[in-house]
Amino acid sequence: MNLKSTLLVWAAPVVTAAVCYAGILFPDPPGGWTYMYNGDQLMVGAEGSGWSSLDGTWTHDNDSDQWDGSEIGGTFSTGGFGVGNAPGGASLGVQNDVKYLRLQDTGDPRDYGYPDPSNRKIYFGHDIGTDIGPEKAAAIMDTGVTLTFRARIPTLAKAGPPLDPLHRDGQQANGVQPYPENGDGYVTSDGGKGNFVIRQGGNGVDVPAGAIAFSFTQTTDTTGGNPNVNVAGFAGLTFNEFNGNVPTDQVNFGQGTKTNVVAFDPTEWHELYIVIRKDPANIGTHEAFIFVDGNVTPHVFKMTAGTGADMNDSFLAMGGSATSQNWALDVDFFGYKDEAVFPPGAKLPPTISGFSPANKTMFHPAANGLQFTATAMMPGSTLPGSGFKLNLSGEDVSSQLVLTGSDTSQSRTAKYSGLLPNRTYAATIVVTDSGGLSATNELAFDTFVDSQATIIEAEDYNYAGGQFYDNPAPGAFNSLSGTPGVDFVDTTPNSFGTYRPADSVDTATTADVARQAFVNAGVPDYQIGTIGAGEWWNYTRTIASGNYTVWIRVASTAAQSVRLDRVTSDPAQPNQTVELLGAFRVPRTGNLLNFEFVPLADYQGNPIVVPLGGKTTLRLTAPEANNNLALNFLMLVPSTAQPNSAVAVTPAPGAVNVAANAPIEVVIYDGASAVDQSTVKMKVNAADVPATVSKSGGITRARFSPATLWNANTTYNVSVSFNDSAPRSVDWAFTTGNYQILTPAMKVKDASVRGFVWRMFQNEANQDTTVQRAEDALAGRLRDGSGNPLQNYADPYAFGPASDTGSPLTPGTGTMTFKIPTVINVNQNPGGTAGYFTPDDGMPGIPGITGSTDGIAVEITTFIELARGFYTMGVNSDDGFRTYAGFLNDNPMILGEYNGGRSAADTLFQFGVLEDGVYAFRTIYFEGGGDATIEWFVVNPDGSRSLINDSDNGGPKSYQQGTVPQRPAENVVIKVKLNSSGQVVLEWTAGTLEAADKVDGPYNAVSGASSPLVVTPAGQKFYRVRVM
Repeated sequence: MNLKSTLLVWAAPVVTAAVCYAGILFPDPPGGWTYMYNGDQLMVGAEGSGWSSLDGTWTHDNDSDQWDGSEIGGTFSTGGFGVGNAPGGASLGVQNDVKYLRLQDTGDPRDYGYPDPSNRKIYFGHDIGTDIGPEKAAAIMDTGVTLTFRARIPTLAKAGPPLDPLHRDGQQANGVQPYPENGDGYVTSDGGKGNFVIRQGGNGVDVPAGAIAFSFTQTTDTTGGNPNVNVAGFAGLTFNEFNGNVPTDQVNFGQGTKTNVVAFDPTEWHELYIVIRKDPANIGTHEAFIFVDGNVTPHVFKMTAGTGADMNDSFLAMGGSATSQNWALDVDFFGYKDEAVFPPGAKLPPTISGFSPANKTMFHPAANGLQFTATAMMPGSTLPGSGFKLNLSGEDVSSQLVLTGSDTSQSRTAKYSGLLPNRTYAATIVVTDSGGLSATNELAFDTFVDSQATIIEAEDYNYAGGQFYDNPAPGAFNSLSGTPGVDFVDTTPNSFGTYRPADSVDTATTADVARQAFVNAGVPDYQIGTIGAGEWWNYTRTIASGNYTVWIRVASTAAQSVRLDRVTSDPAQPNQTVELLGAFRVPRTGNLLNFEFVPLADYQGNPIVVPLGGKTTLRLTAPEANNNLALNFLMLVPSTAQPNSAVAVTPAPGAVNVAANAPIEVVIYDGASAVDQSTVKMKVNAADVPATVSKSGGITRARFSPATLWNANTTYNVSVSFNDSAPRSVDWAFTTGNYQILTPAMKVKDASVRGFVWRMFQNEANQDTTVQRAEDALAGRLRDGSGNPLQNYADPYAFGPASDTGSPLTPGTGTMTFKIPTVINVNQNPGGTAGYFTPDDGMPGIPGITGSTDGIAVEITTFIELARGFYTMGVNSDDGFRTYAGFLNDNPMILGEYNGGRSAADTLFQFGVLEDGVYAFRTIYFEGGGDATIEWFVVNPDGSRSLINDSDNGGPKSYQQGTVPQRPAENVVIKVKLNSSGQVVLEWTAGTLEAADKVDGPYNAVSGASSPLVVTPAGQKFYRVRVM
């Protein structure tokens, strides 16, 4: 469809249902709107033309737009901006005399053959600074702004065509899908982007930049192309979620600590009138009063501004920026007033402000109590004492509030003086005026006494192999290097911290509340972030003997556990032994800027009192972290209470993604009565298991490790019983991760010749960065513009670490093969420093005979020798890869992948091995344009890395040659009979024999079992065969 230079209008069928006409439900504010787009203009500014679209004041020149200039409907085609007609687009419509703009993004048409601009995201911006000046625009949300818009999600039944079919992101295998009958909406994305957006640019001093987005959402909307994942589940107006009082990118659907939504049918026209101002309580960044369809009673929300931005400084935006989403929207009008103006007759609840302590305050003196001020907003309304309610951590203490003024006062201050020291508090404050209008504020704070506590900074872990300082001053460990595997384990060895820059522990200045000790010392406070699963840090300190509650100051974007151990061997040596003290059950705090205190707790979440004393090495371990955790400090608070009867467990109750070899550990603290060690029993899925039980002092420990590996994606129910003058039991469950397991049926028996086989194709004409493109290249399926097969330009004489030239020398449209006897650590630039292992070898076949280093596709096959256990393997690549294992010729398992383009970066993945043996592996590697690198490695238990086949440095051996095993037949039969001696004989045709004490498991592989197997009956036993 050609570039449009005139206004475009199409007609929708007349629908007789009642319509709320624009501009009549809410009157214009005094002086009118500062700017208004009326939905009746669609100028199409050429690419790079700036603010020239819609009514001539909007731009689509931004990173969140890929509009091709076309209308919705018509015959789809490619050709570029103003020429092609990709699915979706922008059009004008009219219905019942209402003219409106329709926008549609059908998903990601690139997956269906439409190159950019493909309408995979459509996002227009309007410069507020041009309207009111850049200085005023920079703080427009803080000083107050009023938005209005009228919109709906179109459906064919109510709004009529055109609406293009969906081209869902990543769902091309399912084909093009019809437009949904109930419409297709949007959820907030990309740090505060959505259908209707306002952003203030900030001044870089006391006004932060931030964006707030409002979107029309349908219940079936999702954050990605898969219609069954991350489904919204609600309909109406959605907007930035609440996530603290600092702008953050964690305000999208499902990311905040509170979901903000106003419910209505989004497929009908709705007129919104929204007043936004800086939050007077400083709990969120802003407060919004949302009036809907003429109703003068607002929905009031605390919200957090997002950090998403595409255009300069301050702007309005309209559309949708997420490639992964699909949506459609009809817009009647969208405008703003550059001040906060409530509609006439607005029923405004009281304002609550002046909080002391403020939200998130640390170390608040309990004697200072809690205080706040409320002010009635409605003329003539007052604040009766009965309207003040205060709930502290679940306890109603309203009767203890002392109020200033009287029941006829319009502003009153309330104070509560019953705070106790060394507590965490969650306060809910509700104030209701004489007219029945209520406001609610929530805040959190603590009353810990820092002078009484032992505080151990997360960043002050041991250095130089077990060395430490007692009572270090702020910043005392600056630039001190720890010893990997002794003082810490880190899974991102190429990422270094700012506080101790020689270490791979990712220290950075914390976003937590400033503490006076660091302010007085004039040094930054640091935290540990970018934490991966299994990372740990040792902290040796001399602790005064006594009983303590233990707390961690932490931020997390997912609920997870952090375990605390005591090191029981020499902390200056590797391979240390530890004993579990308990776990911190970290909640989802919203984002990595929102820190909370979390106690060391028992399995029910109750704080544990722990006896500690003398020179002690404590270890923090993050078994579930995935770059979603930040640690500020550990705190030991003296307790006058005796150790309570408590049970701590790991894996934590409800834990998910538990490793295949994770042990079950239980710590039982004696209370008033001692635990009888001999009575401790453990069951897994109702079957007795042989747990190892020990006791030292008042602490009893039980530990069980699975004989082989836990099954993947399986929930295990654990029960521990014991007696401490009365019988007791503890029950909980955990779920294992979605890992793959290599079974004995997958073993290779004839592996030989160390190394790898590198089979490749190179042609710069096709630079798509997908696994499918790589497979097509290797199979000879790539074609040029005329339909002819692409030639392979790999250079056989550029063989890098290969043992000889590539074969064949002239592959034509086929592949070229190299044999690599060493390791996979290659780079298009020999001697390069990409990834972890440097210097890099040259990449076989590259540059190609045309001199190009682009359009690379490689198959790497090898047979890797692995012992029974659980492995973390990794690929560092530029661009992507996919690794297979097992039955390579028959639906092999996928272990890990990165299916896209990127600079050199890691992808780690885990899998289990049931028996010692050699197993077949295949990695597909691909590169589009730019740099080309790949290294293939394993992560060792101490966090170090070893390249596969670098057996001199801890890597597993691998082989070039071997016979890929065939998948066993599915119809395996187990035969059972008795021999002449009365023994049971089991026979089976294929697969791995597993046994259990109960019919529902847990089942474990019978080590070394082969058919036939003779067993002597001894009680009840159940057998099955795993066919893989």
